[in-house]
Amino acid sequence: MIIANSSLNYRDQRSYQKINFGRKSSSANFKNLNSFNNDIFYRQPSLTSPGSKIQKPTNSKVIIPENYDTVDGYDSCSESVKETLRKKFIENCSAKLPKYPLLKEDNMDDLVDTSRFLSRIYPKDRLVSVGRSPLWILEAGKLSNKIKEYTYAAFSGSWAFNSYTGIDEWKPDSEYMNHYRRYLEKIEVDPETIVKKLKESGQKTILIDLIANGHGINSFIQVVSDWAKEIDKTREGFFKDFQEAVGVNVITSNVSVRYNHPEFKTMRQKIDMSLFQALLLHGDHLDNSLGVHYCWNEWPYTDPLKAEPSENARLMKFWVIDHLAKNNLLKRL
Repeated sequence: MIIANSSLNYRDQRSYQKINFGRKSSSANFKNLNSFNNDIFYRQPSLTSPGSKIQKPTNSKVIIPENYDTVDGYDSCSESVKETLRKKFIENCSAKLPKYPLLKEDNMDDLVDTSRFLSRIYPKDRLVSVGRSPLWILEAGKLSNKIKEYTYAAFSGSWAFNSYTGIDEWKPDSEYMNHYRRYLEKIEVDPETIVKKLKESGQKTILIDLIANGHGINSFIQVVSDWAKEIDKTREGFFKDFQEAVGVNVITSNVSVRYNHPEFKTMRQKIDMSLFQALLLHGDHLDNSLGVHYCWNEWPYTDPLKAEPSENARLMKFWVIDHLAKNNLLKRL
């Protein structure tokens, strides 16, 4: 097991020239921006009616582009539009969490630092976000062009013990598991594809998760490793290839968490408690998670690939883009 703190610390010089390794979805909280000060026209297509027509603004002073949460959309925004969106993000967060950690620039710096740490440790490997909690870290890395690409594997809840020595009775049966396996095949996080990527391109698959105790990541690993062991019964040596193709990177704020998976090489990464809380604990409360809740009892009934981000999540993405742009870290084509 490798232990490291992820801090690249660009707060003073706003530069990364020096690297220091020392240190349930709804949109209820986001109101239509048309009602904000009565002077904003917000072009937001209906998620249920994609073809709905856009009404003409009345007495609009600020026009917000529909794609404001993309780099191109951000660049098309005037400074007054950007300030409007900043205020709206702060207003939405403050209404429920006045001390939301990511309202502070230092914590946004930590978010970016953490993503850049991952990009340096795994420059050529495929990064997989196990569940929603690591998504903003990986998205910040992608937006700053440090993480070229990543895969989101929707997964929520847990049933495997931290020690990986036992399982409680609340776990998916074979029918539910088959649904999830089909989903993993679609996103290419199935054992066959993972091993194929290593053999054909030398690319390992790194499973990334924020953990409090490790139960969640262990449950996900059990899904894919049990699958690989089934294949190994008819193709001897497959599971060994699978072990070589997979790495685990857990992110925690608690130095006392001694997580180390017994079957896969593990990196334990330390982050600040404020960032940890913002990513692991506050996403549901603020409805700004980039992914979706996907517990095993939802596997047969929900398709994460069809999910749309909440409007608070779109504002959060704007907030990340804005932070990167102000610090000259935003990727532009």
